Amino acid sequence: KKANETSARKKEKHGYNSKSALAPQSDEEKQALDRVRKPVVLVMALAVRRPEIIKAIMENGCRDGANVLAKAIKTNMPKLARAAATKHGAAKIAVQVADMASEKEAPLLICFLD
Repeated sequence: KKANETSARKKEKHGYNSKSALAPQSDEEKQALDRVRKPVVLVMALAVRRPEIIKAIMENGCRDGANVLAKAIKTNMPKLARAAATKHGAAKIAVQVADMASEKEAPLLICFLD
């Protein structure tokens, strides 16, 4: 939460992001990303075997106040998509995830399909 607040203040102060959208904007956010990254990767590894877990990942990443979690998910989403496509087939997994995703989860769905 503190990392999200620091990031928001920095955006208001400068009016723009000088860094990449997925790069940490502050030291607090960097520490939070480091703490969140490992559990995200572990859950994504489970999601390769059970694609329905992808729905839970996307739901949690789209909650209010989960900006750091969303960044960690977006950063690792290409790895998940590649592994799931290899295991289940690219077209099959793309259709399955698209059917599971709601309108609120569209940004993470786009990251998955990209």
